[in-house]
Amino acid sequence: MEIVQTKVTKARPIQEAQGEEFHVFRDRKSLHRGDVPGWFVYIYEYAWDAFLSHTTEIYSRTGHEGQGIFLGKYFRDEYGEFAVATYYFGGEGESSQAHVEMSEQCLSLISRQCLAEDLLMLIWIHTHPTFGAFYSGTDSHCLRTNFYMEFQIGIVVDIVRRELKGFRVRGGEVMGFNDFALYSGVSARIFQPYEKEGSSMVRAQSIEIKRKGSETARPPADEVLQEVKAINAALPHLRALLEGLLAREHDAQQERAAHDGAVAAEIASLRKELELIKGLIRKDEAAEAQWDFTASLTSPLDRIEAEVKSLGQLPDKFDTLTKSVQSQAKEPSRQTKLQAVMVTLLALIFLMLLIRLTLRP
Repeated sequence: MEIVQTKVTKARPIQEAQGEEFHVFRDRKSLHRGDVPGWFVYIYEYAWDAFLSHTTEIYSRTGHEGQGIFLGKYFRDEYGEFAVATYYFGGEGESSQAHVEMSEQCLSLISRQCLAEDLLMLIWIHTHPTFGAFYSGTDSHCLRTNFYMEFQIGIVVDIVRRELKGFRVRGGEVMGFNDFALYSGVSARIFQPYEKEGSSMVRAQSIEIKRKGSETARPPADEVLQEVKAINAALPHLRALLEGLLAREHDAQQERAAHDGAVAAEIASLRKELELIKGLIRKDEAAEAQWDFTASLTSPLDRIEAEVKSLGQLPDKFDTLTKSVQSQAKEPSRQTKLQAVMVTLLALIFLMLLIRLTLRP
């Protein structure tokens, strides 16, 4: 929906207000019977009834949404600023169960009336029959781009469930707004919509509503489409983020696979080396089992024994040393070949030295 922007204006002192419909606001303290909000919106009960009659007739006849604009004036007093909506102008244009627009001709008529009667477009109001009172993405965009001034608000009403919510734009953002009420031209009193039983507002609900069967129980297709478009607009960023995460996970998996492969190769290499060592040990043990170390010492020991006995000296020492060598030689499984050879050589050298010392004069 495109709405002609109203002229920029400042709040007028309430004392300058002309017309009996504004006299009640010269003493707002008595209206609120307590603290007066710094910003408030008052809607004339007769104008609200006109809105209900207009939109209920549209829904009864077509099952579609309805909308319009409340016109009025913008004031200030010692408590703050406030708007007073005194007139409702019903919007005309294309509509559906979930969408409504104002025609250029309708907007032109509203603009002319504002100029002729020195009024402002204060409130954009529309209905969500059977769907509840909420703002869709389209509604927020419309309010943000057309009704963003200090004195303007938006209201959405479910005329079947009798629910409503208010919104306003501050700092470019749409936020909830509850400081609005109806006022009566008869008594100095303010009240919430649907509060007064027996009023014309309630009577408007008695109009026969021609529902569209089970279709009205479904979410509004047009509004769902708008929300889907908004979600789709955010999908590229989410998709890029997800692809980045997937790429990082893939790289991490490749690194883990490479590391696992290197570890597996290292383990396989160690296993091969272990098997090789085991094979060498088995071969060495087999060779040691076949080698009669005692027999290998028999010949040199016999020769040394013959030489010592020929001298007729140190037989006891020789016997002791020979038994010691033979005893150690009987345990080849606990010594390597090199150790055995070293023991043999040391024994032979010791015996030769002993013989030489014996032969000295």
